[in-house]
Amino acid sequence: MESFVPQLFSVYITLLKPSTLKKVLFFLLKALSILLLFGLGALALFTYHLETGIDTLMTKEQQEAMFTEIKNTEPLPEKYYETIEKYYPGYFNTNFWETAFKALILPDHGDRLECQCMNLTYVNQSYRYFSNESFFKSYRIGVPIITLAIEERFTERECFAYIMNRTYYDYQTTGVEQAAMCFFEKSLEELTEEEILSLHIMRKAPATYNPKRNPKRLKDTIKETIRRHGVENL
Repeated sequence: MESFVPQLFSVYITLLKPSTLKKVLFFLLKALSILLLFGLGALALFTYHLETGIDTLMTKEQQEAMFTEIKNTEPLPEKYYETIEKYYPGYFNTNFWETAFKALILPDHGDRLECQCMNLTYVNQSYRYFSNESFFKSYRIGVPIITLAIEERFTERECFAYIMNRTYYDYQTTGVEQAAMCFFEKSLEELTEEEILSLHIMRKAPATYNPKRNPKRLKDTIKETIRRHGVENL
């Protein structure tokens, strides 16, 4: 132990020499540069695969069928989009990368907007194309791959319309048009802002916010939505 201390002190003194410090700093800088280049290269390859890897998950026929189905979806009335934008500012201005980034910094799901193209990937049951054959065909990678392919071809509004036309609304009612007639006896064009908000809130928990069964709960949630986003009462 006694001989070890002088040896350690000797090494410390050697490291303090300007010539030695230069060599150490140069080595560290070189190592960090190599790691940075390697990391950037790996990230670029990974990003490239995310944006082009749909062919590894789906055949051309399957892709064409999915894209055609989205393309042929009836758009919602302009008032519907405007109401959602009014009470959820920026709702149709997000994208996959923004949503993924915000998921890291905003753990509270209620405080961040969702990418509609990503939601469409779930609604479309795209998981049927995933497998455990490889990492790039897995669920975690498959969702971004299909989402980015959809995002490249369609707007957030188009994806939103697709989702709303296939959402289950309780009472064996599917799609926002049927729901408008079932719960409010109106067409989509005739809905008030409050009714549009009601259908939007119901989409994730139709039984919980059913206006016929739980009108007070739905009303309270509408008020909270308005309060949270700083919009005056309806």
